[in-house]
Order: sequence, then C-alpha cells, then structure tokens
Amino acid sequence: MLAAALLTPALFSTGYRARSRGLSVVLGAGAVLLGVLGMLFHLRSLFFERQTLQALVYTAPFVAPLAYVGVGLLLLLNRLERRDSPYWARWVVLLAWAGFAGNLGLSLLDHAQNGFFLRTEWLSVVGAAFGTSFLLCVVLWPDDARLRRLGAWLMLGEALLGALGFAFHLYADVYTRPGATFHDRVVYGAPPFAPLLFSNLAILAELGLWRLAKRPAGAGAHIDPGAVPLSVGNA
Repeated sequence: MLAAALLTPALFSTGYRARSRGLSVVLGAGAVLLGVLGMLFHLRSLFFERQTLQALVYTAPFVAPLAYVGVGLLLLLNRLERRDSPYWARWVVLLAWAGFAGNLGLSLLDHAQNGFFLRTEWLSVVGAAFGTSFLLCVVLWPDDARLRRLGAWLMLGEALLGALGFAFHLYADVYTRPGATFHDRVVYGAPPFAPLLFSNLAILAELGLWRLAKRPAGAGAHIDPGAVPLSVGNA
C-alpha cells in the first residue's frame, strides 16, 4: 500500500518520476527483500518443522510472496534500463517466464490441498506449464518470429484462463463452499483474485513480446556489455 501511494504520482508527472528515481530503487529493492522474507516466513509455518511433501502442500503458500520479488525486479528494471534498449524486452519476458514458473508451483500445491477434486483445477496447471515452456523458448531464441507469434497467441489464452479461474473461484465461494457468511467463504475458501495472476503475467509477457518484435533481429545478441552503459536516468 505504501509503495502504491508513493509511486502513483509518477504516472501523471514526469518531473516527479525523475525526482523519485532513488525512491523507486529503494522500493524495488525493498520489495525483493520482502518477498524473500515472506517465502521464509511461510515455509516456517510448517515445512521447516517436518520437511515432508505433505508439509509443503499444507503450509502457507510459500510461492505467493515471491510475487513481491517479481514486482520489485520489474520496478528496478524500468528505472535502471531504457525501454528502447536491446535488453529491456528480453528482461521483461524473462520476468514473465519466472512468474509463470512460480504460478505452476502455486497451482500444483494449492489445488493439491483438496486432491484436485474438480477436473477444472488441472486447467491452471496445464496453462502455467504451457506458459512456462513457450516463454522459455522465447527467452532462449528471442529473434524467432514464429515463436513470438505463438507466444503472443498463447498469452491471450492465458489472460482468458485467468478470468475463467476468477469466475470458478468466485462461484465456488458463493455457491459450494461451506460457511455462515460470504466473508467466511471468501477468506477461507478459494482465493478469487489468485487466478488473475495469469492475466497479469500474460499482459506483462505481451509487452515484452511486442517490444521484441519492434527491435531489429539480433539486436543485443553480440553487443559487448562493457561498451554499453546502464541507462540510468533515461527510463
């Protein structure tokens, strides 16, 4: 909440965006630290005591806090690298890939808590697996236009999958979960907003894929990093 409040003025004021560069770096680094600490805190709730697969499934979702790490790295990337550089788009796709990899683990562990009782619960696992696989191919071969096009269409499907998952979770909380009140069913039932991570990651990946398509083929592939200064101040 604090980070959102401090960063919002930068959306509307170029001057504030320039003056708040140092603040953005601090917030990005703080988000990375917070995400790592959150993962350790979640694992400490059960897994560090028993260190079994069952403890890993039924502990607090340890992958979830890593979303802070991804957001923090994205903020650092946007403030320390020019968006027209040959590296920005590749880093964005890499961050989206890492998000889908984490989402794959989250989907497996969360839905394993009820033994994949509904077949639809496998949709998120399959979707995250495809997203992880295709984006990894784009990371490895960013100049392959066919891979980029396939990835862009797949990301559209991932965004729709996120909306569908939101509807499934909300339906389960409203109509099928036990609980005296709607508040109890949402808090202790399926998290309605969790599937929207698919949509968020898909949008992020589409931005990176679009930027990759705009740059010349092979740009950045054979550039000496020592000859290219980090573009601080121009993001």
